[in-house]
Amino acid sequence: MNHSSVFSKCRSALLTSLCLLSLIPVCEAVQAQETQVGEQPRQGGFRNRLRERLQAHRQGDKTTRAPSHADLAYGSDPLQRMDVYLPEKKIDNAPILVMVHGGGWRRGDKRLGAALQNKLPYYSSKGFALISLNYRLVPQVTPVDQAHDIAKALGFIQGNAEKWGADKTKVVLMGHSAGAHLVTLVTADARQNFAKNNLPWLGTISLDGAAVDVERSMREDGSRPLLGNIYNTAFGSDPALWKAASPMAQLRSGAAPMLIVCSTTRPDKPCKQTDDFVAKAKQMGVRASTLPVAMSHGEINADVGLDNNLTRAIDQFMVSLGLKL
Repeated sequence: MNHSSVFSKCRSALLTSLCLLSLIPVCEAVQAQETQVGEQPRQGGFRNRLRERLQAHRQGDKTTRAPSHADLAYGSDPLQRMDVYLPEKKIDNAPILVMVHGGGWRRGDKRLGAALQNKLPYYSSKGFALISLNYRLVPQVTPVDQAHDIAKALGFIQGNAEKWGADKTKVVLMGHSAGAHLVTLVTADARQNFAKNNLPWLGTISLDGAAVDVERSMREDGSRPLLGNIYNTAFGSDPALWKAASPMAQLRSGAAPMLIVCSTTRPDKPCKQTDDFVAKAKQMGVRASTLPVAMSHGEINADVGLDNNLTRAIDQFMVSLGLKL
């Protein structure tokens, strides 16, 4: 290979790197818009490679460790599976953090990097067993069916916790985006329909969920180009399904405590719905609080477990539930 060829290749690599770095702000804007309610990026393509470089730039290149128990079935469908990650150091009666991924109700996976990358090492070092689960997806099922999957998975976890060295009475649910909607729905129902055969759990953490009030979302956001596509695909045109899938409509007294994180930078302003939901919960005697943060939809998921105010606020909520961190 001659010197000219070597110089040309080095120059090309350098220009590519500079281009990627210069486009980070553009990528952030695209990512914030495209994932504002949990849509996962399309596979392949230059835009996706830029997004991956951006994620590596912000979070660092990390590899999630293998589960202690992988792909445990809590139902007969191939998607009704979970991974169990036991604490770094074996302890008796470990508390359990259950993570439910997002993805616009129609995609996503329990091993998504952002769902576990920083949460797993952080909470595992604090003595938690972390469980990440899959659930059936739209259009195979509706979001109501998905909420039943979450409740079914929770029952499986509570039934098997003892043999994992965990405490079935010390369970916290956490979900992001569509997953946040599902854990909020299961919790709001106060075990009247969803999780009616389950033991109580300590509390629920919603990370920038979508459609806290599904009926309102379908009226106000159903015609937006991005939101309308996601919401209409998930909730359809039947008002009965909107109501059945709406945490606001299904909220009952006796629901477990909830911490609901919402992004103040999202264009659809989810904190408005969150504030109304929390106000209604408090009127019913349910302990609930809103945590507005100036972070993007993706950051709220990926950055839990890092040294920041969001992680500290979540830890304070967990301590208020009686857990030690």
